[in-house]
Amino acid sequence: MWKSASGRAADTDSASAAAKPERPLAPSVPRRSVLVLGAGFVVAPLVEYLLRRPENSVVVASIVRSEVEAMAKRYGPNVQPEVLDITSPEEGPRAAREALVKAADLVVSLIPATLHIGIARLAIQHRKPMVTASYVSEEMQSLDAEATAAGVLIINEVGLDPGVDHMSAMKMIDTATANGRGRVLGFSSLCGGLPAPEAAGSSPLGYKFSWSPKGVLVAARNAARFRHEGQLYEVPGNDLLAHSKPIIMNNAFAFDVLPNRDSTAFAELYGLAGAPSFFRG
Repeated sequence: MWKSASGRAADTDSASAAAKPERPLAPSVPRRSVLVLGAGFVVAPLVEYLLRRPENSVVVASIVRSEVEAMAKRYGPNVQPEVLDITSPEEGPRAAREALVKAADLVVSLIPATLHIGIARLAIQHRKPMVTASYVSEEMQSLDAEATAAGVLIINEVGLDPGVDHMSAMKMIDTATANGRGRVLGFSSLCGGLPAPEAAGSSPLGYKFSWSPKGVLVAARNAARFRHEGQLYEVPGNDLLAHSKPIIMNNAFAFDVLPNRDSTAFAELYGLAGAPSFFRG
């Protein structure tokens, strides 16, 4: 049996049948509970990764009961499913959200970016570290002083894009400029999920969704800015797809490149404020 965040019980015999044997835990290693909000495409790989360490248990919370049930059935007894309404202003769901955050050692928010703020405020209130894969919004940035004062670490932009692209970029930039050996005159990075041809070949888009389909379509209408040879270029969101450019990686792969949001916002963070060309795609 398991309980939803509202306290209702549900039968999970199939989940119990799929339970996997636990690896022994060393006596000196404390158990840790990770609250993962959301149960979409990107959650399953994260849960699998977290459970590689036997001291971790994961609470997966989503408003979609079938999603959290499937996650518990797939990964066994160290996954606790919770049915949770993130947006409801009513007292019951609000109390359930707070209780889950309070009980966690770490909060990972993989719900739509517009919903992170309420969870971040709870994380600060209860001094729980929090991680998201989303861009830092102005509202999230406004919590910086409060989080710092509370000693709470809130890390954003640690997915693929944004995330891995930042890390790989800084590694290359730091290597090039170490000990004053080099100077970066221009920067261009491209990042994207590349589906196997057999998985996406039948799709009119030539694409396979690995994250929120709505998020993909919304991103295709984001306005963009970048610098090229000292000139600033701005692309309206409703005109973004018209500015795609082909790029040939080798004889097997041909892709389209789109400018990715406001590239110039990252130039200073990368230490390249003076670079005449700066492009993220």
